[in-house]
Amino acid sequence: IYNRTGEDVDLSNYYIGTIVNGGTDVENSQVLTGILGDYQTLCFYNDADFDSTFRLKGNINITWTSATWNGDDAIYLLKGGITKDFIIDAIGDMPPVTDPGTEFVNNGVGTTNATLVRKSSVVSPTTVWLGLEWEDIAPGTYSDWGTHTMTCNTDVVNLESINNFEIEVYPNPANNKFTININGSINNIKSLKIINLLGETLKIETMNLSLILNHSIDFNYSTGVYFILLETIEKIYTKKVIISNN
Repeated sequence: IYNRTGEDVDLSNYYIGTIVNGGTDVENSQVLTGILGDYQTLCFYNDADFDSTFRLKGNINITWTSATWNGDDAIYLLKGGITKDFIIDAIGDMPPVTDPGTEFVNNGVGTTNATLVRKSSVVSPTTVWLGLEWEDIAPGTYSDWGTHTMTCNTDVVNLESINNFEIEVYPNPANNKFTININGSINNIKSLKIINLLGETLKIETMNLSLILNHSIDFNYSTGVYFILLETIEKIYTKKVIISNN
C-alpha cells in the first residue's frame, strides 16, 4: 500500500479484507496500524515467510496469518469498517462474489499465478476491478516489493477527502434511463464510461463538465449491476447503478 496523498495517513481506520471462493460479504480482515508518511509504503505478509529481508521492505510491515489467498479470492482495502459497505479498493469482484473457478480476469489480466503491480498512472482507489490499471508481470517477481512509482500531476488524491466528492445517479435502481449529477468540483474530464461486472465497456461518452451536470443517459441493457466511471486526467471516479427494467 502506497501513500502519495501529500500528507501522513493514520492507518487505524483502514483494513485489508478477503472473500474466499465467493461470498456475500467480507469474511477475513486485518486492521492496519501506524502512521504512513507521504511517499511511504506498507507491506503485509503471511507469517510463514521467514525471510527477514522480505519482511522488512516496507516503511510499515504487518504480519497477517490469513494472507493465503488464491486467484479466485477477492481482496479489498476498506476504510471505517469491515463489511462490504466500507470497501474503497478491490482486486476481484465486489460482493456478492460468485466464485470464478480459477481466477478473476479483466482486460486480459488475471489473478492466478501472477504478480500484479498498480500502474504508475493510477492515482486513486476504485471499487471496480479493472485489469487495465495493473501491470501483470512474471509470477514470483518481487524486485519492487516495498516500493512504488506513481506519476502524479500537481494535484494528488487525498484518501481522507475522496469521499467528499460524490456522483449522484437517479433514479437508482433505474429503468433504461438515469441522470448523473456531481456534488463537488472536478476538472479535466476525459470520458464517462459504463461497464459491466466483467469490466467490459458498454457505453462511452466524451463531454465537457457543463454537459455532465444533470446529464440524462439512455441505457438499454438487461437487468443487473453496472458501474459508471468518470475519468479525468488525474483519477477515475466510480458509481454503481442498478438496472431493474421494471
